[in-house]
Amino acid sequence: RYSDAERRSLLGEIAAVRAMLAAIQGQTPQTFEFVQQAFNLLPEENIYLRGMLQQTLAGAHFLRNDLDRARKTLEEALESQLRFGIPNMICSGRCNLGRVERKMGNLRAAHKHLQDAIQMLIERTGRVSGVLAHERQQVTNAADLLALNIHYMSSDPTEVISASPLPSDVQLV
Repeated sequence: RYSDAERRSLLGEIAAVRAMLAAIQGQTPQTFEFVQQAFNLLPEENIYLRGMLQQTLAGAHFLRNDLDRARKTLEEALESQLRFGIPNMICSGRCNLGRVERKMGNLRAAHKHLQDAIQMLIERTGRVSGVLAHERQQVTNAADLLALNIHYMSSDPTEVISASPLPSDVQLV
């Protein structure tokens, strides 16, 4: 038998997974709904999952072309992730901020966010790899890194890549 707090946390985790699945499926209204449910149910100390939800929420704002909200959400997420030292979330947050800044036409800011993400990876792991849901590019030298950045900055920032074989008419409930 679960305590009330455990039950709420578990329901929050379920809502978080639903939010992320809705985002992958391009179901933006459901993404917003499930993110809100998850935030209402998850305990404050679940920093990692809340950070993932903030990035999911920012992505939904991005797809709706609400770039100011996307940037604000990512900046808030990054601030929290920096405070708690969550490396992979910091890196992805910086990359996502770079993408938002690029779409807003702020190329210097986009470049800085990407540089920060790349530098962090180099410092932590001694290497850098670029990963999109549908492709992977390994960086082994400066020319590879430049090619990866050019590829990243020139890709369509509104592209939604389905990572699931589910038909597009499937609705999450």
